[in-house]
Amino acid sequence: MKVFLFVFLISTNVFAEYRVFTLMITNSKTGENKQFDSTLDPEQYQTFYSLKADETISYTQTWRCKGRTSDFKPHCMQPAKREPTQAAVTPTQAPATPPAQ
Repeated sequence: MKVFLFVFLISTNVFAEYRVFTLMITNSKTGENKQFDSTLDPEQYQTFYSLKADETISYTQTWRCKGRTSDFKPHCMQPAKREPTQAAVTPTQAPATPPAQ
């Protein structure tokens, strides 16, 4: 019973995370570039999707997201593109000035 309780308490504090990659596929013959976001890194992408002989793949950016990607949920946005939090938008109040003497 103690083991079950311990596992239950730990499992309730587990949160999912994933990484998003901005991948770039470059065609060396035409010089054409395709850029898109994926949860697959370049090596994983090549395993799932075949590239042409004259194409190379690399990533240009990566960032970590909290949550899950189940049910085809959209990826989280890049940190630089996210909206600022309310704390960042609200200006801090200036300290009160002491009364004149």
